[in-house]
Amino acid sequence: MRTGRTESTSERASFPGGGRLLPVITMAASLLGGLTEERLRAQAVGSDQAEAADFFEARIRPLLIEHCFDCHSGDRDSASGMFRMDLPSGLRAGGSRGAALTVGADDRIDVESSLLWRAVGYQEPDLAMPPDGRLSDEQLADVRQWLEMNAFDPRPEDPEALIEAIPSIEQRSAVHWAFQLPQRPSWSLPNDDAAGRLPISAIANPIDAFLLAELNGAGLEPNPRADRRTLIRRLYHDLLGLPPTREQIERFEADGSPDAYVRLVDRLLETSQYGERMARRWMDIARYADTKGYVFTEDRNYPAAYRYRNWLISAFNRDLTYDWFIRYQVAGDRYDPVNELGHLDAMGMLTLGRRFLNNVHDIADDRIDVVTRGVMGLTVSCARCHDHKYDPVSIGDYYALHSVFVNSEEPNDEPSPLRMVDKAKIAPAVVFLRGNPGNRGPEVPRRFVSFLNDPQVPDFSDGSGRGELAEKLVAQDNPLTARVIVNRLWAWLYGNGLVDTTSDFGLRSDPPSHPELLDYLAVELVESDWSLKRMIRLMVLSEAYQRSAAHRPQAAELDPENRLLWRANRRRLDFESYHDALLVASGHLQQQVGGPSVAISQRLPANRRAVYSFID
Repeated sequence: MRTGRTESTSERASFPGGGRLLPVITMAASLLGGLTEERLRAQAVGSDQAEAADFFEARIRPLLIEHCFDCHSGDRDSASGMFRMDLPSGLRAGGSRGAALTVGADDRIDVESSLLWRAVGYQEPDLAMPPDGRLSDEQLADVRQWLEMNAFDPRPEDPEALIEAIPSIEQRSAVHWAFQLPQRPSWSLPNDDAAGRLPISAIANPIDAFLLAELNGAGLEPNPRADRRTLIRRLYHDLLGLPPTREQIERFEADGSPDAYVRLVDRLLETSQYGERMARRWMDIARYADTKGYVFTEDRNYPAAYRYRNWLISAFNRDLTYDWFIRYQVAGDRYDPVNELGHLDAMGMLTLGRRFLNNVHDIADDRIDVVTRGVMGLTVSCARCHDHKYDPVSIGDYYALHSVFVNSEEPNDEPSPLRMVDKAKIAPAVVFLRGNPGNRGPEVPRRFVSFLNDPQVPDFSDGSGRGELAEKLVAQDNPLTARVIVNRLWAWLYGNGLVDTTSDFGLRSDPPSHPELLDYLAVELVESDWSLKRMIRLMVLSEAYQRSAAHRPQAAELDPENRLLWRANRRRLDFESYHDALLVASGHLQQQVGGPSVAISQRLPANRRAVYSFID
């Protein structure tokens, strides 16, 4: 296990359907801020050179650029003293004064006798470098340490290679952590050390195993468990979005049974308010609103929008498995065509978006975005006018999905006014050059995003392809969907995701703070039949979730962002929780579940939970 934002071993794993690739140069640190080829190779083989490369990039390269390159770079003939310091070979070769580095019999640099060290140390009367002033003691210490590392220099010999060797998006995608299938890592609770620094929970929760291993490696002691008043308030707000009453707090504080906390968790997960809380969270992902935006003179309202919210609340309360939760929202007409099971309202995820003056292409773009970014953390809509600049999504991929949605229509009638069905006549998928519908390019097959798609799997052929798209979203070989939802759950419960960018798992995202833990949770979700309640229960029963949020200066100095979760994160109440807490405190909260939207901002509001508010 690794501490903090270090590279996951999965970044070097093979991509499904592809070969094992060793990363090549991503970018030269001095120009593009990335890692050099030697650094990446050192990581791949676990060499000590990785630390030497890190040291050079952080301490030596900036020093060379600031104090040496003005005179000692460029052509050898034009470099001062014919001594080039911008190439590894130049440093080794030396200049008109001879070798800059003295190498001993053991092939190690002799620091004291090396001309470079004597020059920067102002030990040579006629050769004091840099000439405009001696380096600081700290900089000299860095130079000495670098020479003791045998002047390890990870820069490429040919400066042109800095540009030529930058790998393609496809090469980087092949080793990107989020695009590898999650693998279940082994876990075990660490033993207490001799000092008893890390007390182990009686509940062997795998979450604690991963987190404690990281804390132990960083020499950090976690906070103790929060008091019971804090715990019950934390649980109520996280699981229900409501505060506990004074009587509920006092009853929990007085319950001395060892399973009191577990019983409280299980009881809250079975309340109808749990579904309201989770629905409100998902409605933000699905960009829920009761209106269409600006649409000229037609009615701006979605009179039946609330039916989607009702479906969400019901789905979360009965713990509809997440794979079917997604299937029904994307292609409910394929799985429940006459609404026998009541799932057609789920398609409000697609049909309740903005109408963009009824521009069919903008509407399709919005639906592509809500599905790919919301479910997979992949910004496919960035490829509308050109290939994605950062992720392996082509403009052809975009219009393959665009065709799926423009070949679907909304009947706006029963059995559900929110449903979507395939058009009777399916038009071919065509690329719009530069995103212009009037400038049509080649046809493309309707299919899933190509870099995630097994080339042996046929293209979409069943009508618009929405049913096939739904299946690809939750397929066993999709590396993103399970990771994205468990990361969202983590962010909702812990305050920050294991991946900070909860809706973007692409190449520009930071790696997860705990890659093995994220993989474990993703695999566990799938193997637990995609049960969100079971996953949430696992998370809130961990010692990590139950920790005090108290500030400790020494711990904060080591981990100021609390990435290792030595304490609980303090969080403000969101608007809905604050609104609902006022109604609870005043005794005016209406507990009815479901129903049409209400205008909670009126002078005489309906005293309903904020989840039922009319959203314009």
